[in-house]
Amino acid sequence: MAPTMASSCASKSQPAWESIGSGTVAMITSHIDADHAARSEARLRAALERLNGALRGQRYLVGGAFSRADLAICVLLAPLCLPELAAPAVADALPAAVARFRAEQEDAPLFAWVAETYRRHRSPPAD
Repeated sequence: MAPTMASSCASKSQPAWESIGSGTVAMITSHIDADHAARSEARLRAALERLNGALRGQRYLVGGAFSRADLAICVLLAPLCLPELAAPAVADALPAAVARFRAEQEDAPLFAWVAETYRRHRSPPAD
């Protein structure tokens, strides 16, 4: 049985977003037009704003301990927040519009929260 993209990514020591090839990105982005992109960006901005509000004064999204909610948000936002310092290579490869969006969001509490949550709860990679 051929490995899936998910299993190929999961088996590597690098973050999954570094494992996804440009062919996959091209396939995904080939069906996006300007109107769809603008609506998606507005929805993303609204979601990020809600998350920033939900985290105000809290260490975790739900309750007083790390949960699946924290894990899910960190995993979903890792490609945007780039919480690990393998990030410069990824950041340099971002399309200009994505890099601008990321730069606009970098000072938001959510970015620091994702990085801190990764630091606090992710095991170091095996050598």
